[in-house]
Amino acid sequence: MTDIHLSPREISVDDPQRPSVLYVTLRQSKTDQLRKGVTLVLGKTDKILCPVSSMMSYLVVRGSSAGPLFIYLDNSFLTCDRFVEEVRRALGSAGVDP
Repeated sequence: MTDIHLSPREISVDDPQRPSVLYVTLRQSKTDQLRKGVTLVLGKTDKILCPVSSMMSYLVVRGSSAGPLFIYLDNSFLTCDRFVEEVRRALGSAGVDP
């Protein structure tokens, strides 16, 4: 399972003490037919939804255990169906009709 799923080891930062850039290495994707992989680069925004600070905060809570990157407190992992359900719930809470 961890061979195909994104895991914490695919996340890195430019400076562990004061990260301003987050690197997400995708080992493969549907558009990467040669399976060379690609690295996504996300910068710090200093906004409420900053990708760098959000991921760093999540990783502190998640811990460094092996397995998929996105897991729940009960150690179950985020599936596509569960992701859609969570987004719909968040949109509904924000008053947006999902």
